[in-house]
Amino acid sequence: MYSYLDTLDCKGSIITIDAIACQQAIVEKIRDKQAHYVIALKANQGVLYEQVAHFMQINKSALAFNQQLDKAHGRGEERRVYIAQCIDLVEEKEKWQDLHTLVMVERKRIIAGKKQEQTLFYISSLTDTDPALYSRYIRGHWAIENGLHWQLDVTFREDEAKVRKDKGPINLHLIRKWSLHLLKKEPSCVSVKRKRKKANRDTNFLLAILKT
Repeated sequence: MYSYLDTLDCKGSIITIDAIACQQAIVEKIRDKQAHYVIALKANQGVLYEQVAHFMQINKSALAFNQQLDKAHGRGEERRVYIAQCIDLVEEKEKWQDLHTLVMVERKRIIAGKKQEQTLFYISSLTDTDPALYSRYIRGHWAIENGLHWQLDVTFREDEAKVRKDKGPINLHLIRKWSLHLLKKEPSCVSVKRKRKKANRDTNFLLAILKT
């Protein structure tokens, strides 16, 4: 991910990233490229996650939030996106370049009559004070990720991967995502699956993809 950012002209962009790439070096690279970040956190990231979750939950009643309700195809979802910008009490703040805003997303869903609840946390370099903007950025990322995960599962059979040791799963996940990106950039009007098979058989086609 770090090296990939070097290839992008992302000045002025807002980069949304899964927790798998929540690293200080990546945050610094994004800011060096004069872009902003909205990055997810996971519980296994230790102190930062714990401090953000604690701060957002104890201050929840005083935070600005945006609420959205969706109903379609027998599914219902309620989302509340809370933001906080007076975050000096979060000790880990100084370790993350230009961290200005914390985001908490509460999702309540009913799927096939079953209720599901989820709370997610994000960090951001943005200073916008409208929770609806963060809601839009995060939902846009989810939409892309849903399509991406489908392709990784169906075309690359990622869910069947056997690698579990050390950083192997992360490295292979990033390689698959990069491969998918290159396959989609190739201009011929055929499916990603067919392009992948052709690249496996045709060295010239493979080289053309790598040069796109």
